Amino acid sequence: MKASAIHWIHARTQRNALTVLYIGNPASRAASQLADLLGSCGQLSLTIHARSKLISAQTPYDIYVLDGNALRDVPATIDYIYRKQAQARVLVIQDNHQWQITREAFRAGAIDVIRTPKSIYAMSVALKQVLLQRLPAGQVAGV
Repeated sequence: MKASAIHWIHARTQRNALTVLYIGNPASRAASQLADLLGSCGQLSLTIHARSKLISAQTPYDIYVLDGNALRDVPATIDYIYRKQAQARVLVIQDNHQWQITREAFRAGAIDVIRTPKSIYAMSVALKQVLLQRLPAGQVAGV
């Protein structure tokens, strides 16, 4: 991607706006829904790399959304996020609901694992549910 193609959404948003880091396929339906939903009232950052430099101790996001369809090792990605941001809220979105994959995501510390929402409204509801979760002050992933 050329540097001139990068658009900094946060420059146009309010300071209290919702911040979301999406890790996975930027051409997916979930990424499009998040972009439409956050458009002018939030900040959406996208990365395809599970070990992205966007995941850091200096830059917390309100919600980390993982594309379970695109990532090879969702539990390892969740663990990586929690090592950088102990208070992270992680939502996993995937189309296959094999119970083993879902169980491993929950064990790693995901707040929720859902099917890819069919509408922007359903995505909005999922994000609100994740935001309602209050994490204990000393939560450690996998405990």
